[in-house]
Amino acid sequence: MRLSVFPSSMETARSLIFHLVDIMNAEPDKTFNIAVSGGSTPALMFDLWANEYADITPWKRMKLYWVDERCVPPEDSDSNYGMMRSLLLGIVPIPYENVYRIRGEEKPAKEGRFELVEKLEAMAPEERFAFWQNELSRCIRCNLTLCCWEREMTDILPLSSPDRRLCSLPTRFM
Repeated sequence: MRLSVFPSSMETARSLIFHLVDIMNAEPDKTFNIAVSGGSTPALMFDLWANEYADITPWKRMKLYWVDERCVPPEDSDSNYGMMRSLLLGIVPIPYENVYRIRGEEKPAKEGRFELVEKLEAMAPEERFAFWQNELSRCIRCNLTLCCWEREMTDILPLSSPDRRLCSLPTRFM
C-alpha cells in the first residue's frame, strides 16, 4: 500500500477525486465498485465532487456500496446514506440501480452485529483494514451473491478518520 499524506481535508478529498477519475478514465470499458462510508472527510469529498467535478466523472460506470451505516432511516441526520444522498447522489447522474446502501432503518438480523461494531471501533486503522481485507477475501471465496456484492470485487475502498486517513486502493492501482 502506498501512503499519501495531504496538508488538509480539502486537498485529501480533491486528490482522491482526481485519482478516482484518472483510474476510471484509464479503463473506459470497466465498471468500478467503490465502497463508501460516512464521516466528515467523505462528506467534504461528496460535496466537492458534486459541485466541482461532476462533469468529469463517468457516473454510469460506478457502483457504490456502503461499508457502514447507523440504525436510522435515511432522513435521519445520523444516516451516512442520507448524508451522501443530499450531498452527491441527489445531484449527479449516477443510476439508482448502481447504489447499494445498507438499510439502517431495518432491525439488525442478529444481535452480534453490535458486538462486531464495538470490536471494530476499538481496532487501530491498520487492524480494521486487515480485518476487512480478510472478510472481503472470505466473502469472495464463499461466492454468495448477497455476501459478495454481486460477486464483484471492490476496486476502491476509502477509509476515513478525523486525522484525514481517507483512502486505500488495491495495489494494482498504485
